[in-house]
Amino acid sequence: MYSFMIRWSLNFFQKLKDFFLKLWFPSRIKFVLVNEVPSEISSRVVYLEGVDIKDLWFAYLKCPCGCKDTIMLNLIPDTKPRWEYVLSNLNNESLIPSINRKFKCKSHFWIKNNKIIWT
Repeated sequence: MYSFMIRWSLNFFQKLKDFFLKLWFPSRIKFVLVNEVPSEISSRVVYLEGVDIKDLWFAYLKCPCGCKDTIMLNLIPDTKPRWEYVLSNLNNESLIPSINRKFKCKSHFWIKNNKIIWT
C-alpha cells in the first residue's frame, strides 16, 4: 500500500514539475529553410519552403497541441490567406498573424520570438 502511494506521489510531482517547466520555460521553435519539404515533419520545427529567405512560399509545422496534424501556411505575398515570416535584429523568428485552426483540434496560437504563445 505504501509503495503504491510513494510511486503515485513521485509520478504526480514529476508531472507537476514538467507542467511548470513548460509553462515557465517554453521550448523554442526552430526555423529551417528548405528547398523541398521533408517527408517527415519534426515537432517544434517550422520548415520554410522557398528559394531563399527573401523568396518563401510555404511554412510547414506539426500542430503544437499534440494532435500531430501537419499545418501548411501560405507565405506568398500576392495570395490570401497569407502569413509573414519575420526575422528580428536579435535573430528571433516569428510568423504573423496568429494560426487559428477552425477544424479538428481548433488550436489558436502565435509563433513569436521562436515560442508558441497560446491564445
